[in-house]
Amino acid sequence: MIAYDALLASGSDWTQLCRRAMFHGGESSATGLIAGCLYGLLFGLSQVPEGLHQYVDRRTRLEELGAELYKAASAERSTEK
Repeated sequence: MIAYDALLASGSDWTQLCRRAMFHGGESSATGLIAGCLYGLLFGLSQVPEGLHQYVDRRTRLEELGAELYKAASAERSTEK
């Protein structure tokens, strides 16, 4: 719930998201991960500092899998209509 609230309250401001979701006394690593993933889904990587994502292990493969998942989900939605 903290991750979701942080996302709503921060809008598209990455720094504000970090303050709200990642810097608190609770399970901040988990809420930070969830909030960061949701932020990426909504806004992409353009507003995330490059140093936080440019050297992710297996980044190319993860991007390929994401594209395949998006394609599969889009195809499924188009057949439901």
